[in-house]
Amino acid sequence: MILENGKNLSVLIVTEPDMNWQTFATWYSFFKNLPDAKIGIFCYRSHSAPFMYFQWAKRLGIKKINALPFSKEGPELLNWLDSISVSESQKMIEQPVLVVNTHVMSLGLLDKQTLNQFNSRDTWIGKNACFINKKNIKDIINQYYLKDKEFEVSSEQICFEAKEEDVSRSLVCINKGCGRWINKAKGCPFSNADGLVSDVMTANETKIIDLWNKMVPLYNAVV
Repeated sequence: MILENGKNLSVLIVTEPDMNWQTFATWYSFFKNLPDAKIGIFCYRSHSAPFMYFQWAKRLGIKKINALPFSKEGPELLNWLDSISVSESQKMIEQPVLVVNTHVMSLGLLDKQTLNQFNSRDTWIGKNACFINKKNIKDIINQYYLKDKEFEVSSEQICFEAKEEDVSRSLVCINKGCGRWINKAKGCPFSNADGLVSDVMTANETKIIDLWNKMVPLYNAVV
């Protein structure tokens, strides 16, 4: 059984080489708020890898796998499923596993609603995350290719858009920004987090700004 502090849960962060600070933010949020979860990073290789990328992961002893994307034409979930399979084979994670992209952050212990879903489902597919438990990953991929079985995205959200959700949530995403920060902004916002506070923010945005502030000393020390 998965517990509120992340015990018995693996978290796999799927990222790309140019998502350095975003990956750090996602990792830090889960590391701080779900301290008993097992966390790994799966990075898709590309031809535009920046110099010294993800050195912080190496310095902090975080397990990371670099690999080419499984599929460039199919749905993103195919790549997520393959990342689970590869990560399991290398014993970086184990099911049950929550796969998240770098727009997702953990803002606290898992709430009862999320825990009930995790402990009662074998699959839960969302737009920015998916949860898999006790499933043969290769069978799911084969069903997609051989039986034309499409992946069904759940109407129940795994993570909520921080800018739109004022109720405090365990898992949120920042696709639509946070405070004055917008998703397309270049550069790391951590050291300027206080300057990104806007007049009207949701409870979840406020927690993200607070987390960004707390990340500054460690990020500066290891990047």
